[in-house]
Amino acid sequence: MGLQFENLVLHNLPTIVQKIGIDFNSIVSASPYFQNATKSNKGACQIDLLIQAKYGTLYLCEVKFRKNIDMRVIKEVNMKIEKLKRPKNTSIRPVLIYEGNIADTVLYDDFFDKIIYFGDLLA
Repeated sequence: MGLQFENLVLHNLPTIVQKIGIDFNSIVSASPYFQNATKSNKGACQIDLLIQAKYGTLYLCEVKFRKNIDMRVIKEVNMKIEKLKRPKNTSIRPVLIYEGNIADTVLYDDFFDKIIYFGDLLA
């Protein structure tokens, strides 16, 4: 079910980009991303949606379809940020796109640049 939800999110990319607040014309690429572990980087990581904008900004979007979403999602995303090999002077802005019940601690932790409830996109 999670993979189907990720596909649904990808098919609504223009709306997601608008909710994040990115100028669509500034997007260089937007797609799922997988990085293999090699000797030169810290390890493998799978990113549900990685949006690269001009001027060195990466939006690392974590897509969650769970009954309950708790603080573990912050740990998961933080590990992905640490493992992601990227050019110097690149900023990473974490984004959570979810469906389910989210813990207040996640909402008020101030880790994510944007938190998007997918149900709001359908309204």
